[in-house]
Amino acid sequence: MKFKYFILVLSVLLTETVMGQKLFVGKVDYIVDLKGDVSPIVASVVPEKMTTYIRNGMVREDMMGQTAIYDGHEKTLTLFIEGGKRIAIVQTLDEMLHKEKITNVSVDTTHESKIIAGYVCQKLTIHYLLEGEEMVQSLFYTTEIDCGDAYQMKTIFRNLKGFPLEYEIYMKGARLLFTATEVQKKKVDKRLFMIPKGYEVYRQQQ
Repeated sequence: MKFKYFILVLSVLLTETVMGQKLFVGKVDYIVDLKGDVSPIVASVVPEKMTTYIRNGMVREDMMGQTAIYDGHEKTLTLFIEGGKRIAIVQTLDEMLHKEKITNVSVDTTHESKIIAGYVCQKLTIHYLLEGEEMVQSLFYTTEIDCGDAYQMKTIFRNLKGFPLEYEIYMKGARLLFTATEVQKKKVDKRLFMIPKGYEVYRQQQ
């Protein structure tokens, strides 16, 4: 009888814990480190920092005047371009899957971990083909930050059960290393995830 009561209490506690988990709301600051043999011109346009805003299943990345919004509810990626016109290009997950250049993705878990911006992060090693070329990428992530399905549009993060606080992006002859320096739990204005007035919106079906 006592054992059954213990199991019942444990089930209730687990249910409350799962139901009580909330999507993260806040801001993550990254530094960007460029490694590799690139020309001074290329190096001059590589950003030194990136700011990421997270709010209820959406992620916004701001980097050197460029903005990308990942919407885990609508399964869309919106890219903002400012030049002669202000343009917002909206792509759906299905559209991105159709033209995906990264294939044969496999993930190896490791026992390596480290603390990044105050969060315990686990290391993953990711193998994939990028336009036929074999690539290996390392990534450190935390399970303490939940952004929902926002990063389903990002191939390398698609099935990640957590949030990346250190990761690599490869360019021709170079590597960009993004490392979080600060994570803040704070209110984030929902308007940051909307397309501002004055932007022309382009979708693939147009």
